[in-house]
Amino acid sequence: MGPTATYPTRTTCTRHQVIVVQARNGGKRMRVNKVIRTTFPVRKGMQYMDAKKLKEPIGFLDPTRICQTQHTVQLSPQLEQLKDKTPEEIAEYKKGLHKQKLINVAQYIGRAFLHFQNKRVVLAAYNFNDHYIGLIIYPKHCTVTVLDPLDYSHDSYKQFLTILQYAYKYYKFKGGEQIRSREKLLVHTYWPCHKQPRGTVLSGYYACEFLRVNGRYRVNPEDLPREEQQTSFDNTTIKNIQRDLYHFIHRECCHVEGKFFDKEGALATSDKYKNLREWSNAMP
Repeated sequence: MGPTATYPTRTTCTRHQVIVVQARNGGKRMRVNKVIRTTFPVRKGMQYMDAKKLKEPIGFLDPTRICQTQHTVQLSPQLEQLKDKTPEEIAEYKKGLHKQKLINVAQYIGRAFLHFQNKRVVLAAYNFNDHYIGLIIYPKHCTVTVLDPLDYSHDSYKQFLTILQYAYKYYKFKGGEQIRSREKLLVHTYWPCHKQPRGTVLSGYYACEFLRVNGRYRVNPEDLPREEQQTSFDNTTIKNIQRDLYHFIHRECCHVEGKFFDKEGALATSDKYKNLREWSNAMP
């Protein structure tokens, strides 16, 4: 990507692509950047299918189960459980709820590490403050590499790094396989990678591409390149990711024979989406 490349500050979708996502969202319209965020789990499914077809030994963490909202607590003052409680009691209730959420996420990740012992790498996309980062995790090598297209301070996602350490302890306690033995995961932050232009909402695309490329081609932590890669994706790269994403949604999520077709959703039950779910071309 040369220095004269132009970088998008927003993304565009065709009318058909917007209809596809709208159908999956119960008929509601969404802004394009909201479409990008809400469809990231779909992209994770796309990568999973890609790895499966290529028989790549890659494990994926579910982004909806590890995101910031899964391990943080926001309580409404009108919550029934808070009625007639003192500020101290509310703080204690919130503390206990927060602790339980941390445990739930850590246990999910730890069990995933155990389940993926036959995989050479575990990939994750973590969302915090409306921003995505990619994580390349090698439980057997006790190593985590963070790929952040905006180089946020690691303090911004410090709590999640702590959760990963708890998950790793769980993995070790349960007898998880180890090629190297460390007390804690070795975490690499500020790793050289492609950087999105400031002021854009493209982090989901960058994280998606980070996981796709590194999952397919990196075998060991030592294989990760250390040379500086500070360039942004150009328009062609972004459009290629969009094309892959919407092709996957159309084929695997919208078609009645797709792997991720929701038989109880609006797409399956509404006649106005019949052409989206029953298009006549043979499934590839």
